[in-house]
Amino acid sequence: MKLFDLALFPALTMACFGVLAHALFLAGSVVPSWTLPACAAMAALWLVWRPFSVSAVDRSPASRTILVASVVLVLGIVVWASWTSCITPDRSWDGLVSWTLRAEALGAPADLSKAFFKQPEVFAHSRAYPLLQPGLLALLGDLLGQQTARLLFPFLFLSLFVLILATARRMGVSWNASLVLATAFSITPGYLDVGAGAIDSGYGDLCLAYAVALGAAGLLLEDSMLLFLACLLLPWIKPEGTAYAILIAACLVLGSNKHNLRAAAGGLGIAFLLWLPLRARLSFAPTTLSWLPGLLVLGLFPAVQELFGRWCRGRVKWLLLGCLALGLALAAFLGRSALLQSTDPLLRDFASHLGDAVQRIPSLPAMLLGWGYALVTFKAVGFAFVLLIPAFFLSRDRLEVGGRRLWAFLLIALGLFFVALLLSPEHDVAHELRSRLSRLLLQIVPVAWLLVVQAWALLPGDTLTSQLPAGEGPHPR
Repeated sequence: MKLFDLALFPALTMACFGVLAHALFLAGSVVPSWTLPACAAMAALWLVWRPFSVSAVDRSPASRTILVASVVLVLGIVVWASWTSCITPDRSWDGLVSWTLRAEALGAPADLSKAFFKQPEVFAHSRAYPLLQPGLLALLGDLLGQQTARLLFPFLFLSLFVLILATARRMGVSWNASLVLATAFSITPGYLDVGAGAIDSGYGDLCLAYAVALGAAGLLLEDSMLLFLACLLLPWIKPEGTAYAILIAACLVLGSNKHNLRAAAGGLGIAFLLWLPLRARLSFAPTTLSWLPGLLVLGLFPAVQELFGRWCRGRVKWLLLGCLALGLALAAFLGRSALLQSTDPLLRDFASHLGDAVQRIPSLPAMLLGWGYALVTFKAVGFAFVLLIPAFFLSRDRLEVGGRRLWAFLLIALGLFFVALLLSPEHDVAHELRSRLSRLLLQIVPVAWLLVVQAWALLPGDTLTSQLPAGEGPHPR
């Protein structure tokens, strides 16, 4: 296997498992424990036998000092996180009730016919939360033991390190620089802390960060496989994963690459078709039209791309997009009463706090200041967002399509975080900035590091795309 294959292995395993598990749940069947190792074996076989693999351009070996230092530091973090994950329970309430208790309720074989899922009288916090991480924990618990199953978290963290390293190599960055950049990501303080979103916290944010990083690498490298896997996995991990997947697909709409957009829309459409009917069933809501969003996604994004490509040019595209976004926001505000009657708990929660945004307008300067301060707080995110400032100025004149899309993805995601603050049910905005925002930022820290990787790859002293031999560029042939 090549280095990039190692980065793809967890995603392929989770994708195979997610498709199989959701299909079995929809059919009213159980998911036996052997499905997880079977899915891992299928992913490994596909990676071994797939017809192509992209080689790095720079084949000079890494410095022994940098290699040893990087391996020792990263493996030390993984070993430490493995130990703390296995000997400690979840760090706080959300990790316990949203993920661990639901994993225990699923059991092995994983079964949704139990009272926890079937009877509304039974208290089930986050009843409609996605099932991918609880399902993985449940079946790993049967294979390895309940506490040992938490090795999933350090494994995902190691996968993030490998993904950033492999992306840097695929872009032609030297081994030394790739190791330094990936290792710098691995010491992000928020992941090593004891709070929400850390490696051993039991939250779903680390798994979500891995899937978001897959999509970010897909945008940067214009890789349809990465885009498909990211958009397939994101809605199955956390509710905000759906927003990330839609944003990834939206960033592709204005381009001319139909294959990549179809891959992203296909992944998101399949995820919706398998998850939304199941989610409606878990919420005790009607399932009649729950399959409709999946079909709409499969056709809507390609149709919008075709519309923009044929009839909208230049600034007209941005004007139309702005009007569309404004129209959606206005429709949500005016349709608040209808949303409050929705059977979807997330839509009801969103609608119930739309009025809070208006009340918080006088607090906007303080919120903006706190939002900006969170981006540069070393204790949570390290230097990830600080380094974006020189990265932007060093690469802005040589950005390719993938780089521009990734910048758009990051900036819109940061804007959505601010909107989440406006609509937050928490009245103590300072507490919300300290707790929730720092955890949300950990979801996109890998995106920031991928943009730093891109800037490094565009430096004159590193390998340039124009010098690459045929067939060895940053995009698969």
